[in-house]
Amino acid sequence: KAGPLATTSDDTVKLVLQLAFVKDSVELALEASKARPLAGNSNYTIKRVLQLALAKDSVDLALEASKAGALAINSDDTIKRVLQLALAKDSVELALEASK
Repeated sequence: KAGPLATTSDDTVKLVLQLAFVKDSVELALEASKARPLAGNSNYTIKRVLQLALAKDSVDLALEASKAGALAINSDDTIKRVLQLALAKDSVELALEASK
């Protein structure tokens, strides 16, 4: 599913996720989320994933973050931004997540 990253340690996957933040890389963040569920990370990290998704207009990454509970730990303004992204990208799945 996530290739070689899935066979590495949790710490390595977390380092890849940190690198994704440094490089503003949606692709790296998505690979890390495929290798290990984002829900296993701190609320701070999950929020950062959602912020990256919003900054890069990534529906896929926003969905991963929302499945990890990001919307439950964010402000109403952030949830509105997620809903706006869903509407802009015609993502029914993301709109449903944002409306929960």
